[in-house]
Amino acid sequence: MAPETLTIRFPSGAWEYVMTDRVPEVGDTLRREGETWSVALVADSVDDHRVVIMEPRPEVEEPPPRLLANKRWVG
Repeated sequence: MAPETLTIRFPSGAWEYVMTDRVPEVGDTLRREGETWSVALVADSVDDHRVVIMEPRPEVEEPPPRLLANKRWVG
């Protein structure tokens, strides 16, 4: 498989130009400068180039602890 070129765009206006063998999918994550970003959109390839739009990764809420039959909390 030939590498694809991507422009990765962030909400701040920052961008990266990369070549990769694997095109990311919506929901994939990426760490940059201490922040985790999530792929929001992957555009169709135009002239062997794709644009990938990133968004801040949504906060994941922790599920509440469960109360077992013996009244001990587990998390």
